[in-house]
Amino acid sequence: MLSFVYRAATGFMFTGGPGGGVVSSIRTLIADGNILATDHYVTLDGNAAGVIGTLPAIATVPNKVLIIKAIDLTNACSVDGNGAEQIDWEDDYGFVMKGESITIIADAVAVMWRII
Repeated sequence: MLSFVYRAATGFMFTGGPGGGVVSSIRTLIADGNILATDHYVTLDGNAAGVIGTLPAIATVPNKVLIIKAIDLTNACSVDGNGAEQIDWEDDYGFVMKGESITIIADAVAVMWRII
């Protein structure tokens, strides 16, 4: 069972049940910005303007898994690799449907974000 808690400083948090589970934050980008090493679940809201979320450098987050979801595509939303780093051999990933999400992992060997 998941529980949701709202904290003004960090946004929504969800936690697993009494047997353990996931503890994570939900952060929304409404303008171009960095996806942080501490993020787990990020939403991109293109209601007011286009949004580009730049991924953290793979060297700083090896094997990290991120979930990124486009919640409004009034304006374009995309995810960009850090510097020359790619997402499955592409420089960026552009969302095409509202509600679309990707789950990616930082592959430190190939120095590439992989969609899983």
